[in-house]
Amino acid sequence: MPTWAQRSALVLAVLVGLAAAPGASDPAERNLEPVRIGTWVRWEGLKWGEGAAVVCQLASQPFSSLGPASERPQLTVERQPGGRVSVKLSRKSGYPPATKATLSLASASFAFSRGDSSAVAEDSGAVVSAMQAKMQAVARIVYPDGKRDIDTYSLRSFQAAYRAIEAACP
Repeated sequence: MPTWAQRSALVLAVLVGLAAAPGASDPAERNLEPVRIGTWVRWEGLKWGEGAAVVCQLASQPFSSLGPASERPQLTVERQPGGRVSVKLSRKSGYPPATKATLSLASASFAFSRGDSSAVAEDSGAVVSAMQAKMQAVARIVYPDGKRDIDTYSLRSFQAAYRAIEAACP
């Protein structure tokens, strides 16, 4: 299993690869080379873009996983221009149609909608607020064939990490 540093290097390599995409005309597409904002326990912060198109992202890997999936989802919180927030569970291979995903924080549970390679929180603002007050988040993925994955993420120092991306991407 890759180390945290190896996973971070992979995320960085993917983002750098996106920056080389030909024909980019949008400023955010022209300058996608990420800059590290910092690392907080199990969270890494990155920033990319220019001017009004700056995007910041926090990313974390699960510290505990149960279930058959060989590829574990990365939990990300992205702060986009204008302060818009998006919380995602992402895998390179994506999720099959009809996959159900939820993120539980103590007694609160949040639904996610399936996208191409990720599941996106239906109410990202509420998820971020809950994440700042809890110590862990549990993602539950139920596949169309009935198989289930459970991944647990540490939220230790998430609040400090989120404050840092708020400052970097107002």
